[in-house]
Amino acid sequence: MNVAAVCAALCAAVWAAAAGPAAGVVPGAGPGWEAFDFGPAGSPPFASFTAVSKDDVYRPERGYGWMPHPGGADMMASNFTPGSERVPGLNERDRARESGACGDSLYGDLVMTSAYYHSQVRQTFLVDLPNGAYRVVTFHGDPAYGRAGTQSWWIEAEGRRVVENFELPRCLYGDAVFDVEVTDGQLTLTFDAAHPDPARKGFTLNGLAILPAATPAQRDAADGRIAAIRAAVQRERDEAFAAAFSESPYVEDAEMPPVSAEDTARGFVPFVPHWMDSVYPNTAPRPGDLRRPLACFACPGEFEPVSVALRALAPLDVSCSVSDLVGADVIPASAVDIRAVKCWPQRLGSSWSSEWRVMPELLEPTARAEVPADTTQQFWLTIHLPENTRPGLYRGIVALRADAGAAEFPLTVEALPFALQPSERAVGMYWKEADVLDTPLRDVQVRDMVRHGMTTLTMGGLSPAVINRDGALELDTGPLQAFLRDLLKLGIKGPIPYLIPSLRTQLQRAFPGKSAEDYDALYLDVIRRIQAVSARPDTPELLYYPVDEIGNNEARGRKAHDECALIAQVPGATSYITVNNYQAGEKWGDTFDIWCGNIEYSPEQEARLLERGKRYMRYGSAYLNDPRKVRTSTGFGFYRRPAEAMFYWHYQCPNGDPFNDLDSSARDWCAAYPGPDNTVIPTIDWEGIREGVDDLKYIATLKHYAERAGGDAADRARNVLDEVLGGDDRVSQTAFRDDLSHDAYHALRRRLVDAILELQAAAPGP
Repeated sequence: MNVAAVCAALCAAVWAAAAGPAAGVVPGAGPGWEAFDFGPAGSPPFASFTAVSKDDVYRPERGYGWMPHPGGADMMASNFTPGSERVPGLNERDRARESGACGDSLYGDLVMTSAYYHSQVRQTFLVDLPNGAYRVVTFHGDPAYGRAGTQSWWIEAEGRRVVENFELPRCLYGDAVFDVEVTDGQLTLTFDAAHPDPARKGFTLNGLAILPAATPAQRDAADGRIAAIRAAVQRERDEAFAAAFSESPYVEDAEMPPVSAEDTARGFVPFVPHWMDSVYPNTAPRPGDLRRPLACFACPGEFEPVSVALRALAPLDVSCSVSDLVGADVIPASAVDIRAVKCWPQRLGSSWSSEWRVMPELLEPTARAEVPADTTQQFWLTIHLPENTRPGLYRGIVALRADAGAAEFPLTVEALPFALQPSERAVGMYWKEADVLDTPLRDVQVRDMVRHGMTTLTMGGLSPAVINRDGALELDTGPLQAFLRDLLKLGIKGPIPYLIPSLRTQLQRAFPGKSAEDYDALYLDVIRRIQAVSARPDTPELLYYPVDEIGNNEARGRKAHDECALIAQVPGATSYITVNNYQAGEKWGDTFDIWCGNIEYSPEQEARLLERGKRYMRYGSAYLNDPRKVRTSTGFGFYRRPAEAMFYWHYQCPNGDPFNDLDSSARDWCAAYPGPDNTVIPTIDWEGIREGVDDLKYIATLKHYAERAGGDAADRARNVLDEVLGGDDRVSQTAFRDDLSHDAYHALRRRLVDAILELQAAAPGP
């Protein structure tokens, strides 16, 4: 695979559509045209563009610059870097330096405004030019905090709005081209925005080029120059990618099996991999895959995966289909969700790894695929048994079809005669609710999490605004209460870790000049008012989460210690802290209630924190690129740890373009990806997490029936559970019983099923 193309492929089409033929030279400002690269002083300018910082105000001798607005308000303190002292409200960032993102020098830095930091959003940039017609291109994007889609800002040129409803591609960088007539010797460009959310009311500007466009020849030359700029940006990105990343391809060690005449005639070899297998484009079918029956068992209401695949012997356009499943009732084909498994470049190892591999991850919402010759394609089928499914065997056919022929797999589904009990332990996702609060995606994402077994999540974007109303604290908790009520109705029972890291900063901004004791009192007042919402019977419980990962530095540990001590003074309030370094927890853990540790803790460490009277939860990564490991981490491997909840990072937290794992300093943290028309696209790991939750539910169901049956039957069932959870003394939450094959591992659940059926026979009833 062309390494440079990996980083560029998804955005290249966006650029190519407007670029035309690209010049082979690196562009720069020259006679008759002007070009500017915006960002902090000292950040490298693109090509020979003129560097412009937030403090470069217009001066006649300079001939360009920002116009300070006489009505601009005083600059408020920023959470990150101070704004301009000369142009109120204008700020800047050097993302390339801050995050080390793989990119280019034009989009790597920017100037920006945001009503979150300053009331002055509207800004004007001036350039002295001879009177005449010009073609202008502005460059926009923020690889760290950009949002794809329609932007909230617009551009005015010479008092006329020339750009609005700008669509930022999902790669998070793009440009706008417009024409303007200068009649007063100076081009005036004004940038402004409108949005009810202060954090989204603002604009970003990375670069600007102004080219003569009075004649057809000048306009053609301007278009060529714009194309050359785009091409040079792409070259920088390709070169940066090639320098930063290296491919570690998957090496297949199995030989292709003999190809039958039937396989040759239809153009592919069909097989049944276990759904916990990772099927790469060069995966060869194993002997067991050619013999494995396509079968599963499930309870009414349960989702259960199976998988089929093919090895193409020639280029194919192939489709996958399923019939109705017929037994005591009919399970309609519509109850089976069919998806094509997409293999694409993903980082190996840590989030910041420089190694990548083309690997299976995304479950695309299509039952068709174009498959090159000598390539393997997997299809993923998720069977959802209707709630009223009668027990028994159901049979149907799964078919793979290409132009030259088809292969059919008999499918058997055993509907079990009992319903699963809820898990004894909570499993939840970290979630950025602020990104979807006012969109249909809010409920779409929550329902998707609930369907995957989540009963809790984290939140923090919906914080009541701290308002100073004539010296008194005003806090509208109504939106928070309504949101929590909606979550409970959707199936999120909690408890919910509620991020509040900036609460003290908000109080300091709203009430400047107070003493430390005054801020403590205000902090307590806010927690009391929020706790009144948390304690309601129609809302999930909130866990107050003032600091994340206190092992990162001393300041975080101290903040956790001090603010959790305040939270402890509010009756009923519970504090929650993620402890990614055990020693930091021992040092700063006197005041917080819930110790949420990462999954590398030893049993001795767990015993010590429990002896201190802490409630214990765990958290870890949802991006293992291994459905077996993530299932184990959620199910049997987690159940063996003495923790009451497991949280995964992250439901949907992309860095840059969510469909390019290699365009930023870290991977895209996505258990599910954004899909078209307010949908989500699951990953194989996401389905593995659901299977782990189901393992927890089977454990809970066995214990439920054992409690009801009692006697020797209950003892036998509990012995089975002990045996299923035994056989491995290692600490690792992801590696439990990795000595077993996938089929043997899944048979552990079958042992629980057989024990439940025996308990049902001993004590019939629901």
